[in-house]
Amino acid sequence: MPNPGSLQAENKPDMKKFLLSFLPFLVMALCVASFTSCSDDDDDSGSAGAADAAAAVAGEYNGSVSVTGYTGTIPTTVVLNKRTSTSVDMTFDSPSADLYYDFTAISVEEGENGIYTIRANDNVIFGTVSGRNLTLNLSSTSGSILFTGTRK
Repeated sequence: MPNPGSLQAENKPDMKKFLLSFLPFLVMALCVASFTSCSDDDDDSGSAGAADAAAAVAGEYNGSVSVTGYTGTIPTTVVLNKRTSTSVDMTFDSPSADLYYDFTAISVEEGENGIYTIRANDNVIFGTVSGRNLTLNLSSTSGSILFTGTRK
């Protein structure tokens, strides 16, 4: 009678040969995956006719703010940094009035005649960029802040 341990060893497939037989398929799959891209990876900023509203409005704007209920204006700088082709991050800084706001992912849309609309939080932040000029309104229940400025 044959030894049961020796029968199992004889019928056991050779694992090295098994794995090596799949190696060409594995290499081919890795190559295909390496050269495939998703639409999210595509950079359409260079393609003809592609709108990049955020790049058009990005920059540093120097101007002033007026605050509801107060007279006069306060020197202020607003910086718009491109986040995506249709959104910007905004820094609103007025050191003399101790006003500093930092907002992310503000929507930018191109309108007619080269006028861009900026808006966020159900129009709590709303503004327009026309040429090098930015007009921006920040509203709250206690009042509003109106910024007007020009891009450097």
